[in-house]
Amino acid sequence: ELNVSHTGSGYRAPMSRENASTANLGVFYDWTWKGDGLKVEEIVKGGPFDKASSKLEAGDIITSIDGVQIRKGMDYYPLLNQKSGKRTLIGITKASGEKTDMVILPISNATFSSLLYKRWIRQNAEKVRKLSGGRLGYVHIKSMDDASFRTVYSDILGRYNNCDGIVIDTRFNGGGRL
Repeated sequence: ELNVSHTGSGYRAPMSRENASTANLGVFYDWTWKGDGLKVEEIVKGGPFDKASSKLEAGDIITSIDGVQIRKGMDYYPLLNQKSGKRTLIGITKASGEKTDMVILPISNATFSSLLYKRWIRQNAEKVRKLSGGRLGYVHIKSMDDASFRTVYSDILGRYNNCDGIVIDTRFNGGGRL
């Protein structure tokens, strides 16, 4: 048997009109919603709608993207093709029934993925804090590189300096050279 660590291969199709990059609105939807539009369950921190001036809240419904109505069962993803970083008009129906519009800059799926990673870290840290009564800190080692090491080191000697211990999470670690 042979085992070579950190090797692999993959294929990524070249970009074309058919597989164009689809932007992300930075929200989670209520998939139990049966009506037209997209009912918002959560606005992800750091996303396009996480602004003081945002009109969108959990429980509201996104009714249109750039004037195109989102109907029940409709594949709305094509409405977000090549929209990352571009001004996009979003129609909103508030939980109260009030209708409004808002212009946002949708984000790339890579940016959304980064926001979800930060969300996961916050959730884990809160869980550790709660279960330990505040006695333990939590850090995640994202990859074995200098930047990750510096972040972990800074958290341990900074915000968690007065804790009795630290939970060091290496799950999903991307590897590296440390």
